[in-house]
Amino acid sequence: MGLATPLVPGLPLLGPVVAIFTPVRYSAWRMWVIWGIAGVCAVFLLLALASSLGWADWLVLDQEDYTP
Repeated sequence: MGLATPLVPGLPLLGPVVAIFTPVRYSAWRMWVIWGIAGVCAVFLLLALASSLGWADWLVLDQEDYTP
């Protein structure tokens, strides 16, 4: 029972998606590297989207903060 219930609801649905984008010829550590790079890129893309929509105004400091 413990392993049958996922900690995150909907997480087992990601299995087929990951399997599609995970070629068999790659070893496990290469897949960690590839998915890690993809994750970092996704974070930067989400930050860019949030900043373009004005949701991330708190990330940008005003120029007045840099006056000597």
